[in-house]
Amino acid sequence: MFGLDTFIATAVSASAPIVATAVGGAFAERARCTNIGMEGMMLMGAFTALSVSVISGSAWLGLLAGIAVGALGGVFLSVAVHLLTCDIIIAGIGFNMMVSGVTLLLIDVFHGESGTWAPTRPPLLPRIDLGAYADTPLIGLFLHGQSVLVLVILAVVVLAWIVESRSRFGRHIRAVGDNLEAVVAAGLNPTVLRTTTLAISGATAGLGGSFLAISALGVFAADMSGGLGFIALAAVIFAGASVVRSALVAVLFGLSVAFATQFQSSGLPVQFVLMTPYVATILGLLLVGVRRRSSGNPPIINPTSPIQH
Repeated sequence: MFGLDTFIATAVSASAPIVATAVGGAFAERARCTNIGMEGMMLMGAFTALSVSVISGSAWLGLLAGIAVGALGGVFLSVAVHLLTCDIIIAGIGFNMMVSGVTLLLIDVFHGESGTWAPTRPPLLPRIDLGAYADTPLIGLFLHGQSVLVLVILAVVVLAWIVESRSRFGRHIRAVGDNLEAVVAAGLNPTVLRTTTLAISGATAGLGGSFLAISALGVFAADMSGGLGFIALAAVIFAGASVVRSALVAVLFGLSVAFATQFQSSGLPVQFVLMTPYVATILGLLLVGVRRRSSGNPPIINPTSPIQH
């Protein structure tokens, strides 16, 4: 069993990548683009961030690369859905499987490793040092010693909330999800808007993946995202695709991970605790499908619909 400060530090670091991914996923979900592929986008973001950090010697360049590759993953998924007319759920699952295999192949080909790549002294993002304010109640407890990415993710949440609730783009995204015909009648292109939301969700998933790879250990392992992309999707679903509520639910999932760590140290069977978020993800997907079916709205987009082009 460990103290409150250790528990809070664990909860913050566990919540950060889930929050980052969920915030972008809320935009895609609001536009009725359920992005199952966020898991793979986190994974490719993690691999790219670490690779570019090692090659360039700069963790910040690695972070930007991880975000950019995640965004490209979102565009790739949109092309599969809108241009190749794939079902978005099937395309997302296929994307996750592809990324899982490709990252393993790249580790083997370029680093001669099997499953795990641990470069020697890789560049890592700095940690927050509050100095004399480290013992400040709440602020010091939650931020001191954490990766600076925690602050970046907090800023992303605030920015996403402003875009969602106060911008024209946010209104357009809500309109795409609520009344597609009205969007077309207004002269807007739903495909472009949905592609943008998928790119945003990919970028934030890449941010979450970068957190995993270059904020602490500087290691990439096979499937190191560990289902966090699915957990983020569950947070989005439970929150009704609201940015702020998605972030709050993601924090609750992060707390469950911290509790699992505490239970593990106390000798209790942690398997049941660890599986809870994944069970919640499945139940959440079932619930959202039932809810959308009862409201007359399709659970996913139909890429062959003429009003999307």
